[in-house]
Amino acid sequence: MHSALEDKEKPFLHPRQRAIIPVPLQFHSVQQYCALIAHNLLAEFYHVYREGPKGGGMRGMATGGALMVEGANVEDGMMQHLISVGGSLHIVTNQTLTGLEGMALTVKPKLQAHGSVQVKSYGYIGSYMSGNRAATAPPRPAPRAPTRAPAAARVRAARKAEPRGCPASRAGGADEARRGQHAEQRARVDFEPEP
Repeated sequence: MHSALEDKEKPFLHPRQRAIIPVPLQFHSVQQYCALIAHNLLAEFYHVYREGPKGGGMRGMATGGALMVEGANVEDGMMQHLISVGGSLHIVTNQTLTGLEGMALTVKPKLQAHGSVQVKSYGYIGSYMSGNRAATAPPRPAPRAPTRAPAAARVRAARKAEPRGCPASRAGGADEARRGQHAEQRARVDFEPEP
């Protein structure tokens, strides 16, 4: 299972057969869960790869790391498609339309072939790549507890929030405001009806 956690693109560029592992009812850790999900995802991907390229091949011209293809399905695009160029697998990372039936593709890893090539598409594999990336991502650090501002900073913030003319905003007004609050509380107690 550990191989699923290694290089994020290697399993797609060098597919290998994997047996699907039954999912237990409980996991011992988050790492065990992620490793199992990544492994089973790659096992499913292998079945897609084993089915072979979809549709007919396309003509292509490899020049300077770019791949110009004709006969591509321009309406659907080819982003994150797994393609075979001259027998080697590549993932499409960028595309630019060049006409009604043509595209310029950027692929990973960089093309080694030059000149006229036969291109075959295995189809869209972006969901497998995203799932594998999510399952193999390093765990996020736990959020830190909020820090308390020093007492002087809290007092300054409270004074800024008070409206102008409030007794607490004048010099010595804080004591007056407290005395006024206590007087209001005593007055409420005095006016409550007796049961």
